[in-house]
Amino acid sequence: MINTDQIKPDMPVVCSQDGQFATVDHMEGTNTIKMKKDKTGQHHYIPVSWVISTEGGKVKVDRPGDQAMEEWSTSPPNMSYEDRDTYGIYQGRLNKDGPGPQLMGADTLLGNDVYNTKDEDLGDIKEIMLDMASGRVA
Repeated sequence: MINTDQIKPDMPVVCSQDGQFATVDHMEGTNTIKMKKDKTGQHHYIPVSWVISTEGGKVKVDRPGDQAMEEWSTSPPNMSYEDRDTYGIYQGRLNKDGPGPQLMGADTLLGNDVYNTKDEDLGDIKEIMLDMASGRVA
């Protein structure tokens, strides 16, 4: 089992043939590694389950680089606020009147399902916008 505490920013990410194909930006939650932007300015994400080693200051994955780059994601996986809570912000702050903590970071809501009062599925949260004039969530 990989100790994710050993995965650090700026570590090279190498394929099963030891060729570097990316660089770690940071851990995204506990199960995903976010890569630094590529030549096109795009971040990519890989699951920690691909990692077979962190020896020698490198994150080594279980597949060839071409395959990894075909299978990686350009968006973070849907994670609950608990998975995204790498700093322990939500511990002991659960809301007795509803799900989750009393305050939540905006990015922890992305991907969550949205329902109306009739319990009809309206889709999921893609973005959170602020009305800068009023300071309210738009």
